[in-house]
Amino acid sequence: MYTLLFWTALGLSIAVGGGTLVALGRSGRMLPWDFGLVVVPGIVWFVFLVTGPLPKTLSNFAVEFIALIPVTAALLGLRWKAPNKMARAIFGCGIVAALLLYALVPALPE
Repeated sequence: MYTLLFWTALGLSIAVGGGTLVALGRSGRMLPWDFGLVVVPGIVWFVFLVTGPLPKTLSNFAVEFIALIPVTAALLGLRWKAPNKMARAIFGCGIVAALLLYALVPALPE
């Protein structure tokens, strides 16, 4: 039961994020900040995971990365309604969300 809910939520998050990127591209409103919102928070989170001061396990690698997907999708959904001048602020929110996810999730058991 929980597996079905998990994969459904993850699939919907990916569909919302991908659909928003396609819609932004087709409407001509896509900016480099939008592409960066998809890529950079994951890179920042990964760099902190590998080199950061907090002890993390391999379980954190899977759980935190999967938790970052709905956050990014929600921010992309917010970006669809926001004017172009808000793209940088939403990008910054993505980076802050990745750092908070890294800092607030404790080390998980293997």
